Amino acid sequence: MVDDKSKRMLSADDDEIEDIGRQSDVTAEQVRELIKATGRDRAALLSAAKQLRALSNGGPLTKK
Repeated sequence: MVDDKSKRMLSADDDEIEDIGRQSDVTAEQVRELIKATGRDRAALLSAAKQLRALSNGGPLTKK
């Protein structure tokens, strides 16, 4: 069975935090702040991190 990372909760493991950061082009510290704000749901964190990156690049939060 294949482990679908997007459907599980994120652990406090630095490797997983860094993985989220790499996937969404934000820093590990930003991911930690997002965990405080959104919780440890991996899919929600990826979404929030991508929105953060878009906002920091001057883009819209969501696609229209």
